[in-house]
Amino acid sequence: METQEYLTEARIAVLLEKKKQYHAAMHQWHKARLYALVRANQLWAHARADFCNKQHEEEKICHKN
Repeated sequence: METQEYLTEARIAVLLEKKKQYHAAMHQWHKARLYALVRANQLWAHARADFCNKQHEEEKICHKN
């Protein structure tokens, strides 16, 4: 069973991703990971944070060009 805090933070992260607010979503996934008890959810939150970080970095590069 997972904590309500993880579920809440993960839902917020998903909404931020859908809005393409990747930098905020990355931080939100890190926050969600801190609340996760289930190892699979810890790994998922870490993977999503990495993805969001990569998307954010790509956006910065695209905006410079």
